[in-house]
Amino acid sequence: MSAQVYRISVHAGDDGTATDLVVPAHLPLAALLPDIVRLAAPEVGPGRHWRLSRLCGTVLDEDAALADQDVGDGDLLVLRDAAQPLPRFDRTDLATAVAATAAPPTDTRALRSSAGLWIALAGLVAWPVVPPGQWLSTVTAAVTLCGVTAVAVTAGRSGRRLWVGGPLAVLAVVTAAVCASQLTGGPLGPEQALLAAAAAAAMSSVLLRFGLGPPMLLTALVTGALITSAGWCAAVVWRLPVPAVGVVLAVLAFGVLTAAPRISIALTGLAPAASLTDAPVDDAAYRAAAGHRMLTGLVLGCCGVFVFASAAIGFARGSAAWPAGAVFGAAVGAALLLRGRTYASGRCRAGLTLAGVAALTATFCCTVAAIPQHGHWAAAAAVAGGVVAICHDARSESTPVVARAVEVAEYVALAAVVPTACAALGLFDVVRHASLL
Repeated sequence: MSAQVYRISVHAGDDGTATDLVVPAHLPLAALLPDIVRLAAPEVGPGRHWRLSRLCGTVLDEDAALADQDVGDGDLLVLRDAAQPLPRFDRTDLATAVAATAAPPTDTRALRSSAGLWIALAGLVAWPVVPPGQWLSTVTAAVTLCGVTAVAVTAGRSGRRLWVGGPLAVLAVVTAAVCASQLTGGPLGPEQALLAAAAAAAMSSVLLRFGLGPPMLLTALVTGALITSAGWCAAVVWRLPVPAVGVVLAVLAFGVLTAAPRISIALTGLAPAASLTDAPVDDAAYRAAAGHRMLTGLVLGCCGVFVFASAAIGFARGSAAWPAGAVFGAAVGAALLLRGRTYASGRCRAGLTLAGVAALTATFCCTVAAIPQHGHWAAAAAVAGGVVAICHDARSESTPVVARAVEVAEYVALAAVVPTACAALGLFDVVRHASLL
């Protein structure tokens, strides 16, 4: 054929037949496509978008001519509907089946960030182990703090908050706490713990103020650090033992957890309008999202304090006050597990559940360590509780009687927190021997 026209074969159906056409070689394909569809697929009505492609599936550009797309004289082209999927060539052999059923690749950013954070935190544990009085260790800690803080600020400013800024913010807060604990040069004690908690609160507050990390995570860190600072301040003033510090921290965390909704409403400006006729708020969606983030951060920060307090209460297993500590841990664990059902946020529910399980675990450890001859009863009760938790279907509707019973159980657990805390702190013994009457 002439260089100005091509003879092509267009396949447009499933019956294996093709239509031979003579088309201009240097006109854009978009100008030729309506006539090609009319001649090759006359039985198809209008209103459909067509594409002309090669046998291998490569779609031809409608803005270019056939001669510019390496289409030669006598080529076989395929006319297909744009909405029609490309044909699949499935095979039934085992190799193809294994490749087709393989799990899709997953996002490894969370795993990589978690592994890096774990390695870095494991390295920070080495500083408290170093004997006091070594100035080189203090200088190294200060340089490390400056480096980690600089990297965290850079990551926060670059917008990489979730998988990079979040772990770096946690690492910066922990590094500040470790450096503060090394300032006095003495062995680890309540004073060093107070300095560490105060430094962690200051670092997390600065990161939150300048937006250098996930707001929810930083809110949780600020909340946990402030509560921990208050608890260790009481330990320094009254020389409390470690189990008593755990009790104080749990009580303080309960107070903050109770006031968390009001705090989030006050700080994010979510208070209801005084009148229904007030003008609508333009940034209502932004305020609501900020309120949810702050509430979740406050709850998760309290949950972290509960976990730390449970570990501290576990130190009472060898003392004479272990029964009061065990009862207090049981009351705290039950109250947290029952309180979690009142939250709509999945993160809040998960945090309160884990904190409640940690408190019950501390109670179990105290009980078994104090009375090992009766440990089989505690083990059987723990196994039974685990089986009930596994078999319980939270999606099923509970009867009004069951719902009311759970609510009463929550009130009883909450009411038992303060008396058991006083017993664990020994306040009843102080009053008994004070000769007030």
